[in-house]
Amino acid sequence: VSAALSAKPMFDGVAGFSHVATFGVLPFVVVVNGKSPFNSLQDLLAASRASPGKFNYASAGTGSASHLSAELVKEAFGVDWVHVPYRGSGPAMTDLMGGQVTLSVPGLSSTVAQVKAGSLKALAVTGAVRSPQLPNVPTLAESKPGSVLATWVGISMPPKTPPQIVNKLAALIEQAMKDPDMQAQLVAQGVTPVFEGP
Repeated sequence: VSAALSAKPMFDGVAGFSHVATFGVLPFVVVVNGKSPFNSLQDLLAASRASPGKFNYASAGTGSASHLSAELVKEAFGVDWVHVPYRGSGPAMTDLMGGQVTLSVPGLSSTVAQVKAGSLKALAVTGAVRSPQLPNVPTLAESKPGSVLATWVGISMPPKTPPQIVNKLAALIEQAMKDPDMQAQLVAQGVTPVFEGP
């Protein structure tokens, strides 16, 4: 992402690392204030199309994952939302829960507690399948097939790490991923366990 957003990125996100393993994917979630009149993604999209530019979304800052995820949702569904960048996810969520902004599309793990407490309403998750933590919340793809958005979670090492070290560590991670307790810990943090080696 930094290579796409910065004229002089501080590092190469691909060649600058030796990828060891991906052990999970983390979807995003379209959330609104718990007292919002919108109870479904369809409600929000219909209102957004009827009043282009009226609704805004909070992000953790320009170029953040919550900014880019909301922009991708906007593009996928052809709606016009106004970006309101904050200095971090905490202030963005505070204003969303306070009703100062309409919606946000943050990582699932950072919003599950607020959704379960009722201070936020989840309208859609962006992963390929419904989240085990929010099983009643539909995916974007249920409204528009092919609309999948998630970030991967994994481990990388410095560039030019000897392959035997990378492969040994990947094998250990794969073994750990078979542990039901490990999988449960990941799911509890909003991560869908998926192993992919180097």
